[in-house]
Amino acid sequence: MKKSILAVFVSAAALTLSACGGGGDDDTQPVDPKATSSVPNQANSSGNVNQPSQPANTGKQTTSAAGAAFFADQNDLTTARPIGVSGDRDSVISINGHNITVARPEFEDQNFGTTSDDGKTRTITNGRNIMSYVRFGFHTEFGGAGNGKQHYVFALGDPTPTDKMPTSGDTYYIGLSTFAMGTNPEFRTGLSSFHVNFDEKTIDGEVYGDSRVNPIGLGGKINGNAFSGSKDGVEMQGHFYGPQAEQVGGIFKGTATDIPGIDEPTPVMGSFGARRL
Repeated sequence: MKKSILAVFVSAAALTLSACGGGGDDDTQPVDPKATSSVPNQANSSGNVNQPSQPANTGKQTTSAAGAAFFADQNDLTTARPIGVSGDRDSVISINGHNITVARPEFEDQNFGTTSDDGKTRTITNGRNIMSYVRFGFHTEFGGAGNGKQHYVFALGDPTPTDKMPTSGDTYYIGLSTFAMGTNPEFRTGLSSFHVNFDEKTIDGEVYGDSRVNPIGLGGKINGNAFSGSKDGVEMQGHFYGPQAEQVGGIFKGTATDIPGIDEPTPVMGSFGARRL
């Protein structure tokens, strides 16, 4: 890589990036959807909003959508495994037979928004004005069988037509993420950054929160409009989204063996979305 991904943040319009992994009310600052080179300047793990009635749409199939999801049982990230995802990214998606509300009008211009069901579930997803072609996030169900929590991460959107994929050059994508790590995981929101080399068909990046502390490295190979691969014990898969690969989105899981500041292998699981600079 010609220059580190973190160096891009220093030079990207002198914008300040930060992420908060703790709880609290939503103080997320919206990103200007017209400024294609801008990035969110804060990400908050709660994103709490007032809850209106459920949308009328209950999971219509979007035949052109492409995405991926992982499911972890018993509050144990090491059990994470692939699972199908479908539906309408602008309303309700279906994962493992569960209909999950992923969009509400009142948080579409925010970095993240939260929906919940009287403490039985918690879902955090990105706002559509932030990532206009992909919806990503996580969903937790509390009080399940055995040890309780069941975790889902997902990304679903409008994939780039394969004949519109760039075939040369390299570029950077900067965006958001949701992730958890450790043996008693709590999902948080954070940031993401990626370097893509279309000549070599590679994608490398990081997701992180807390002012870039403990970044989780990701890497893979591009195949058509999709990408997948493993790096330091972490498996990633995702797609390019938008008419001309304007955005990326995906999911990851594994036992990370090389997280700066952490001395032992650490279970991780999460999702991400990012926009091309």
